[in-house]
Amino acid sequence: MIPPDPFDPEALRVEAVPSASSRLPRHRSREQFLKGPIPVRWLERAARPRGKSLALGLALWVEAGMKRSGIVTLSRAVRLRLGVGRNATTRSLRALEAASLVKVERHPGRAPRVTILAP
Repeated sequence: MIPPDPFDPEALRVEAVPSASSRLPRHRSREQFLKGPIPVRWLERAARPRGKSLALGLALWVEAGMKRSGIVTLSRAVRLRLGVGRNATTRSLRALEAASLVKVERHPGRAPRVTILAP
């Protein structure tokens, strides 16, 4: 009977290390992505107010890209995509309105309709 070989070549196998590349990561097929171009001035102005204004603004841009329209209905699902609660949404929409980045149509009992404006 031959004793088992103590040398295991599989133990020396090195996992493939992803190489660093100068290319930016791309979305996969059927995966959501942020459609641009988005004016940097718009992002800068959305980032100024405290709170979740930038996160809400990005959610609006994602939704606008998917709908291919500058007018978005701000549903609960859209808000929660980036973790923006109901009260934070109200404050953030007011901040984005004050910065003249969006125009909001509010109707009782319905989700607000938001129009994304040029900065």
